[in-house]
Order: sequence, then C-alpha cells, then structure tokens
Amino acid sequence: MSFLKALLIAIWAGYCSFDDQGPQMFRRPLLVGPVVGLILGDLPTALVISATLELMWMGLGNMAGYQTPDMIVGTIIGVTVSITSGTGATPKGIAAVAILIQKKHNLFVIKYRLQKLLRESKFL
Repeated sequence: MSFLKALLIAIWAGYCSFDDQGPQMFRRPLLVGPVVGLILGDLPTALVISATLELMWMGLGNMAGYQTPDMIVGTIIGVTVSITSGTGATPKGIAAVAILIQKKHNLFVIKYRLQKLLRESKFL
C-alpha cells in the first residue's frame, strides 16, 4: 500500500470520526467501507466486508452507560487489512480483524476518558 493510499484512508477516517458529534450519517459500515475499497482499488471485496459488518453491528446504540463499539475503526481497519493481506471477503478476514480492532479501540477510549475524569476531579 502506498503512502498516498494510507494518507487518503487516514483523512477519510478522520472525517468520519467528526460525525460522532453530529447527525451520525457516516457511522455505518456500509457507508464507510466502500470508500476504503475505492481507495484501495477493490470495491467488490469492500462491499461484501462492509455488508457483513453492517449486519453484525445493526441495531447498536448508546443506552444509559453502554459504550457501543466504534464501527468506523473496526470497518476501516477490517476492510484495509482484509484487502491488503489477501484474505479477501472470507469470514476469517472479515470478523476476526474488525471485532478485535474495535474492542481494543473501546478499551483505549474508556481508559482515556477515565484518566481525563480523574485529572479533572476536584475530589482527588
């Protein structure tokens, strides 16, 4: 993968992450993944992977204190790794990478928010 492709994917991921504060139009794998497939030049594989991830994460929403998995990170990295590693649209290439990445990302987000809360706390 060239530097330009990696930069375009990073810009797309950054743009999609800003949508977390707005109407959440790009927070779906079916909208995020095909753009990565276009950048990498393998749209059919990206569509299959994105549709599979969309079915897996359909209906997730924030309720009370529940933190939903970050579908953007899981989809972008899952599609990128599946296409560049050559595993393609196999279940091994789709679910394993995407779920692992989004779970690790959630742990980092929770850790960051907890540290920020403790730093800003007036009780400590």
